[in-house]
Amino acid sequence: MKKIFSVLSSLVLVSGFLFPEQKSITIYHAGSLSYPFKIIAKRFTEKTKIKVFTESGGSRGIIRRVTELGKRADMVASADYRLIKTMMFPKFADFLYEFATNEIVITLSPESKWLGKINTYNWYKIVQNKDFIIGYSDPELDPCGYRSLMVMQLAEKYYKEKGFYNRIRKKIGDKWVRPKSVELLALLETGEMDAAFEYKSVALQHKLPFISLPEKINLSSPKYESFYKTAKVYLTKKGGKKVVIYGKSIVYGITIVKNSPNREGAEKFLKFLLSKEGQELLKKAYQSPLIPPILLKYKGK
Repeated sequence: MKKIFSVLSSLVLVSGFLFPEQKSITIYHAGSLSYPFKIIAKRFTEKTKIKVFTESGGSRGIIRRVTELGKRADMVASADYRLIKTMMFPKFADFLYEFATNEIVITLSPESKWLGKINTYNWYKIVQNKDFIIGYSDPELDPCGYRSLMVMQLAEKYYKEKGFYNRIRKKIGDKWVRPKSVELLALLETGEMDAAFEYKSVALQHKLPFISLPEKINLSSPKYESFYKTAKVYLTKKGGKKVVIYGKSIVYGITIVKNSPNREGAEKFLKFLLSKEGQELLKKAYQSPLIPPILLKYKGK
């Protein structure tokens, strides 16, 4: 009997280590949310004593950890709310909140010789220069990556620069593509790369110079949805099939995973994130909150 009790005690300790559901939550989130979620998690823990463990990555990649690799998490926060709908509904989640916005900018290296020469008006000409090195994140893993491709497509139409999209993609190739957008920052900071397509929030968080793009192509404004939708990118689904995703203004989404080890803790975090204090912390981290946040529920097929 004593031996059995010892074994049970060990199992309890092990399960507590693997799934510390009583006093902690685990969030998988987009890499661009690393800085704001660090600030928000710190304040949330101070208020509730609930620890927050986070893992970041490209949004498609972090969702696959749950849906394909069977990883346990309490929450998923995606840089594109639509990915939660298409990849998690209804098996892994049945609701989400749209809670933040962003825009694509051209982030520059402080070491680049082009600094001071490239601007909002001539960028599409400068990036075509053979000596100008620009990159983006992997579209298969990261929304910033496929949004970068969409910006290129929209720029071709906006500036009437025929062949722009194909020229830039060919020029970049695979050499200047990284799994997630924040991984491009090291290349910018060391001067290995002149520029990268990046979220404005990330450029501000890392104090990197950047140039803003016209609203009509930077995916920031709902009033240009009809134009944004003319851009499209084909991505690979599970099983190798292709799925098309159309341009749309940037909106982040967050959900609680159905098999959350600590749903009560996750609900408390979600409530805090969407509160006035949570929204102010997002602003402090240069991430624009969506006010009011929008609840979307799974309604069945």
